[in-house]
Amino acid sequence: MNQHYAEATINMYCNYVKGFLNYLDKEGLEENEVRYKEIKHYFFQLKEEKSIGLSKRILLAVRHYYDSLEVDKNPASGIHIRENRKNVLLGIVSYDELKLLHKNYGIKSNREKRNKVILGLLVYQALTSGDLQKLKVAQVKVNQHKIEIGGSRKSNARILELDAAQLLEMQEYLLVIRKELLLNVGSIKAGRSPDKIDPSIKEKLFFSERGSIEIKNSLKHLFRVLQKTNPSISSAKVIRSTVIANWLKTRDIRMVQYMCGHRYVSSTERYNAYNLEELKDQLRKYHPLK
Repeated sequence: MNQHYAEATINMYCNYVKGFLNYLDKEGLEENEVRYKEIKHYFFQLKEEKSIGLSKRILLAVRHYYDSLEVDKNPASGIHIRENRKNVLLGIVSYDELKLLHKNYGIKSNREKRNKVILGLLVYQALTSGDLQKLKVAQVKVNQHKIEIGGSRKSNARILELDAAQLLEMQEYLLVIRKELLLNVGSIKAGRSPDKIDPSIKEKLFFSERGSIEIKNSLKHLFRVLQKTNPSISSAKVIRSTVIANWLKTRDIRMVQYMCGHRYVSSTERYNAYNLEELKDQLRKYHPLK
């Protein structure tokens, strides 16, 4: 094991190898008889008991051990431990719940009216927080019932339908609410003067009441409100996962891929595993309050 490791690391790896050799002894196997199948079985069991990180460290130790034996073929060289792609989403809800949440969202102030428009884009178009951040007024075509979502290094551009439930509020936001928010930007007492405000704010669909083109805090406020109704709805990712899983029930996967902006269909396919009932079972099993 000539890897210039610290003494503590070497001792840790030796302990990992000792555990592996104890396993071989219990199974009645000699170390030079071990092949890919036996190694795979060992690490499959290990992954059920240990964390992914620890399993990977043990695998590395076993791989170094066989390298030191100078065997013809290292049986651990073809083993790779991957994260379970089917993540436990501790916020999964039914799509009907999301729509009801949007419908009943309180709108007493201009900020709340803006946030309801944002919530509609999450619920009906499955936008990411990054998509929301970059949106410009020119991308919304209310008369055509469409919205244009720009592409990025990680996602493709797409044109999506606006749902009937969004149209009136989107129109009011564009014609009235947004203009009022823009006029009030300089009057908010926040130690900020109008000449320090980013001029691109005039093009942005969403911005903060205090004139920032960053809407992270606005989204935090939105989700604080949502969690009072449903604690599971903690982020845009939770809503997006639910929406995409719902789309896949009735739409062709290539269509859903386009609607999501996924560059690869494999990114969309993994949402097929996000069966709502199964995720609820996982929630019950893994919920941190249990």
